[in-house]
Amino acid sequence: LGTEQIQSGSYLYFGHDGDSTPSTWDTVKWRVLDNEDNERLFLLMDNLLIDTDGGLAPFSYPDKADSSWANSVIRISLPEIEKDPVFIEEEEYSIIAQTYNTDTGTLDRMFLLSEEEADNVNYFPNGDSDRKASSNQNWWLRSPGNGGNGYVAYVNPKGEVVSNGMLSTSEAAIRPAMKINLDSVLFTTDADMVIDDILPEDLGNLRKIESRSVDAWR
Repeated sequence: LGTEQIQSGSYLYFGHDGDSTPSTWDTVKWRVLDNEDNERLFLLMDNLLIDTDGGLAPFSYPDKADSSWANSVIRISLPEIEKDPVFIEEEEYSIIAQTYNTDTGTLDRMFLLSEEEADNVNYFPNGDSDRKASSNQNWWLRSPGNGGNGYVAYVNPKGEVVSNGMLSTSEAAIRPAMKINLDSVLFTTDADMVIDDILPEDLGNLRKIESRSVDAWR
C-alpha cells in the first residue's frame, strides 16, 4: 500500500465535515507524528477545534479545578467531538482505542497529547514552530501542570510547551490526537488527487502509487 512513505512530519487528510455530498467534503488535515512499524499512524489534528463563536473549552468542569485526565470534561466530550469531523465507516473502524494514561487506566480513541509527547523531538523536530497551530490560541495537553493543584500543562500560541500550566477551569482550544490502524484503512494517494476520486465504495480498489516525494496524503 506504500504506507512506508507516510512518515513523521507529513500530513494526512482523514475525515470530513459531515456534508452529505462527497464532492463538497472538506477533508480534515492531520499531522503525522509517527508511523509505528507501518502498522499504526500517530496523528495530531493540524488545526485547533474552536466553535463557530470563537469559544474555547475548560479542561475540567468550571466549578471545580481538577487536573485529572480521567475526569476531564474534554475527555468526556471527545466522543461527541469525534463526530465532527465525521468519519466514513472504514475510517471509524481504523481508530485505535487504547490506554494513554497508565495511572488512570482510561481507554480512549481520541485524546490530547501528553507533555512528554508534545516535547518529543521525533514528533516535533523543529520544536516550537512545528507545535505552533494556525489559530492564535493556547491548546490543552492532558498532563497535570507544575503550577499547583488543578493546573494543567498546555501549548501557547508560539508553540511553547508551558509545563507550569494554568488552572483547569481556564479555557483553551482542543487539539485532538489519535492512532489509526493501517490494516483497517486505505489511503495511499497523494493529496493532489480530488476527493471525487476516493469515494467510500472505491476504497477497496486503491492501488499502490509510484514512489515519489510528497508530504500530504488522502
